[in-house]
Amino acid sequence: MPAEILRIDSRNPPGDLIQRAATWLERGEIVAIPTETVYGLAVDFKAVNGLERLIALKKRAPDKPVALATDSLDRARESARFEPRGAVRLAERYWPGPLTLILPRKDGSGTIGVRVPGHKVALEILRALGRPVYLSSANPSGEPAAVDGAQATESFQSSVACVVDSGRAAVAQPSTVVSFEGTRPLILREGLIDRVMVLKTAAHCVLIVCSGNTCRSPMAEILFRREWARQQKTREDLLLESGLIVTSAGTDSAAGWPATEEAVEAVRLLGADLTRHRSKRVTAEHAVQAHTILAMTQSHRALLSRIAPECASRIELLDPDGKEIHDPMGGGLEVYRSCARQMEDAIGARVRRIIDKETQISE
Repeated sequence: MPAEILRIDSRNPPGDLIQRAATWLERGEIVAIPTETVYGLAVDFKAVNGLERLIALKKRAPDKPVALATDSLDRARESARFEPRGAVRLAERYWPGPLTLILPRKDGSGTIGVRVPGHKVALEILRALGRPVYLSSANPSGEPAAVDGAQATESFQSSVACVVDSGRAAVAQPSTVVSFEGTRPLILREGLIDRVMVLKTAAHCVLIVCSGNTCRSPMAEILFRREWARQQKTREDLLLESGLIVTSAGTDSAAGWPATEEAVEAVRLLGADLTRHRSKRVTAEHAVQAHTILAMTQSHRALLSRIAPECASRIELLDPDGKEIHDPMGGGLEVYRSCARQMEDAIGARVRRIIDKETQISE
């Protein structure tokens, strides 16, 4: 029996046709639906043998995973554990949209791909159904995916119950697929959301603040980079790939000044290089973009709270024990070295806390 063809305008999808497509899915049938990437074959995830029938229809290897499509991040949380925190940041930034996240299953039985399609018709069908669907691209395995309703109909008109035709897919290429290894995003397939976009969005952003941004905060920034690399067993030039962005600024600094000679020498003796640092003044925008804001003293913390009041709850002292790190300006090299050692101890604890927090499950 040939498939029912439902032509639905994505700008103003009629409720009766949306419900018709959802009814086919409720009955356990396979339905071809549009997404912003490519057309997909959908089946209710609760349908009897639904996944097996979908795999057989595509002539796909049984061990090749099939993603779940849902209508929201909240619904996705019912099936997957959002860990690390970078996964939440990606979902909040790019859903609904062309991104599939590979995450641990809620029941602990391995991993599953989840996505929230950025297509009005697909989302309306999912909402009408009220639960996720298994979704795989509308093409026999090994062939190009259908990017419009006509291609989906040509391939599957005699083997699915319904084809929802909403014209050509806007993106017309498969979604970006991302999994994680600890805090490290792994781009398994690059699509419209490219590698740099994934890495920058997923990363935990740390802002370290002092007064002039020529001694304490630049020393702390470079020591933070080194300690993160040590604890994550990576290289300092691969911090973004491992899930970290760290920067520094000053509450009362001019732009473009180098680090003080004593600061450069103090970190050199610790095996780090500060010669390329140039100062910048902290702004509210810097604070808003940071997930962790670390100040040297309580006065810095108070000033930052006035600069960016919406970020006040995220501003902490660099030293997790609440000890202030005083300005070494005007002191000799030994004063700077003592300051650097104090920050080094504090940063070791800070990095451990951030990594632990980043890898916790986000409910």
